[in-house]
Amino acid sequence: MTHILSIISKERCENMVDYIKRLKVYIRWFQDLEINYSLEQEKLKNSLEMTQQKSIEIELLLKIKEDELNSIIVEMRRNCSSLQEKFIKEEAEKSVVVAANDSSSINYIKEARLRCSDPYEAPSCHEDTSHLLEGWIIKHFTSLWLNVGLGRV
Repeated sequence: MTHILSIISKERCENMVDYIKRLKVYIRWFQDLEINYSLEQEKLKNSLEMTQQKSIEIELLLKIKEDELNSIIVEMRRNCSSLQEKFIKEEAEKSVVVAANDSSSINYIKEARLRCSDPYEAPSCHEDTSHLLEGWIIKHFTSLWLNVGLGRV
């Protein structure tokens, strides 16, 4: 019986040694796995930090570009306003000149009509009058069209 006990004990001991060896292999495998996961986690963390840094840099560049564009827009608006003021001033001056010319043209047309009251008289007289009348109409409607375009009528 001692011999049987000794064999059983020896077998148990071998089983225990084998079990311990397998446990060591498993423990080593889990440690390696944990190290790999830690390395992967560190890589991902570094990648995230680099991405965040690039994002911050891009955000700063976009902010600088946005400020530049806003300053360009402000400058363009100032230029546009200045040009609109100049245009309105020139159109007002032109309207004064056109109005002065129109009144003198109307007087000239009236005089020409009085001179050419007879329809059978010189055809050149009628042609001059009609030409002046056409010119006056064109000037008048052009001025009116410009005023409507500027919103003054």
